[in-house]
Amino acid sequence: GREDTGGFVGYLDADLSGVYATGDVTGSESEGGSGGGVENTGGLVGFIDTGASGDYNVLEDSYATGSVSGNHNVGGLVGSTMPYVDIRDSYAAGLTVTAPSGLYVGGLVGRSQGASLALQNKIHDSYSTADVSASGFVGGLLGHSASATDVAYSFASGDVSSNALNGVVGGLVGYMQS
Repeated sequence: GREDTGGFVGYLDADLSGVYATGDVTGSESEGGSGGGVENTGGLVGFIDTGASGDYNVLEDSYATGSVSGNHNVGGLVGSTMPYVDIRDSYAAGLTVTAPSGLYVGGLVGRSQGASLALQNKIHDSYSTADVSASGFVGGLLGHSASATDVAYSFASGDVSSNALNGVVGGLVGYMQS
């Protein structure tokens, strides 16, 4: 099974503009325990699905200010995305984004799942000030990009850390695949 938890909406398959969430968000582990399901937890949106017919689903002019915690795919603004998602002019300013035993955790977006360079996601003119910590694939802005995410005019200013011996950590992006 899959669980999508967000401060404003759990599952999004549309454009969203000019919204915000200010409360703390806590995701719970999916049925079946660790690895038994997929969890997506975001300060604003848990999961953004693929845009239809080659159009992008756009999240713009939006923000989240609460702390966010979960298991896997955890982000200060968005937990996880599929291809054709465009995030712009948005930010996450919560104190912390954490997943003590989890993977794919970012200050803005936990995991960006593209399919190819032609189906990439975008993060433009956006930022995170949150401190981010997890087991692996941890980034100040983006935890993990499964296909080249176009990141432009964006920044992260929080502390980023992993509690694992071989955790993959980046100040801006934890792990970028092409």
